[in-house]
Amino acid sequence: MTYRSIVLAALSAAFLAVPASAVTITFETRPDGTPIQNQGGGGCGEITSETFRPWGVLFTPPEGDPLNIMTTLGECLSNPNSLGLCSLNGALNITFVRPGTNTSTVVTGVDLAMLTATFLPWFGGIKTYDPDGVLLDSWLLPATGFCREPPAYYDYYHFSAPGRIARVECTLQYTGIDDLMVTEASTPVDGSTWGRIKAFYP
Repeated sequence: MTYRSIVLAALSAAFLAVPASAVTITFETRPDGTPIQNQGGGGCGEITSETFRPWGVLFTPPEGDPLNIMTTLGECLSNPNSLGLCSLNGALNITFVRPGTNTSTVVTGVDLAMLTATFLPWFGGIKTYDPDGVLLDSWLLPATGFCREPPAYYDYYHFSAPGRIARVECTLQYTGIDDLMVTEASTPVDGSTWGRIKAFYP
């Protein structure tokens, strides 16, 4: 192997080991810059679970329940879009991959801005899991942090549980996600023992 080949191989390995950049998803634009239009009036399916794969984030709704872009309050939330479920009731899973790939990864922090309208009974719950499916943290949206009433209020929560977050489960009942910020991406998780070791001990 030539010196040039060794250097190129080392640079490639170093590039692959670099964590993905932090990303903030406001549901206003797609990764290619195209605006996301809220169909409104019962329209759903404006985005798919694959829409934000280029940024390393997958949103998976329950089977047969499309993702729904909804309206937020511009006074205290990023205007105008938020994310919810077309049925307005169910579990939305957020998983992480290396940007643009199918390679599972873990993140070290997630910020979610959630909001709920005054429809009753509303409910918002969040659980975070590690790559082995072990529960790291859970949280319920409290009835605090009013923005304006009516028609909606909001609250923020920052996840910083021990271990690495591979999946976030959001239970949404008349509740939506205004913004999602992934604070840091880490080593890819693969099926090998070495990959699992790297995931916990980078």
